Amino acid sequence: MKENQYRFEEIEAYLSGTLQEPERAALDQRMAENKDFAKEVQLHRELEHALSDTKALEMAALIQSVVRPESGRSARFLPLFYRLAVAAVFLIGLTVALFLLRPRQTQRLYSEFHQTYPLFLVERSAAPDGQKLLEAAVNAYESGDYKTAIPNFEALSQLEPEHAGYRFYAALCRLENKETNQAIQQFEAFLQLPTNQYTETARWYLALAYLKTKQPEAAKDHLHQIRQGGGDYAGNAADLLEKIN
Repeated sequence: MKENQYRFEEIEAYLSGTLQEPERAALDQRMAENKDFAKEVQLHRELEHALSDTKALEMAALIQSVVRPESGRSARFLPLFYRLAVAAVFLIGLTVALFLLRPRQTQRLYSEFHQTYPLFLVERSAAPDGQKLLEAAVNAYESGDYKTAIPNFEALSQLEPEHAGYRFYAALCRLENKETNQAIQQFEAFLQLPTNQYTETARWYLALAYLKTKQPEAAKDHLHQIRQGGGDYAGNAADLLEKIN
């Protein structure tokens, strides 16, 4: 470890022009004889250039007193070994911060883009026993009582399986009632049906449900499909994708 550290510092001194002439000549000779060592020096030179911006120097200065408090060298001449360590710590910290903040971002985006979908249903059921269920479902939905609306819409979807709207609103009620995982399952099943008037809307609310459950990548898959479809939600999907990215 100490040998590696010394080599790092020696190369740094060579690149910064502070290496004494005899040592510099010896290092030149070593590079001429050892191609692997010459490549290592070149790598240092490239890394030196990449890490020589103001932010890197400020970071190096910040940790110099911690890493080498006894050293009198300025941040500019802090060995590359330490600057690489600082950069690694910085990147790890940034990654952790983004990981911790991501859930908050998805929740915020859900709240920003979510709007309760209005009720668009013909208030008459074709099933003999369906009218009372439909009236109860409609009244519950319009009053915000989604818990009561769920079993009524699901019963209607059993009575009239060809009526996609009942299945759509059943899934939507799950989402509004904060039963998000169940809503995801029902929306996914709904999208297996033949394309209908609710397909795009169901995909939009499914994407929002994935955001709410902190699954942005799954949400993006559906948002891309919506945007490519060019329908009513294409603009919203494009805006949301931009903010997720």
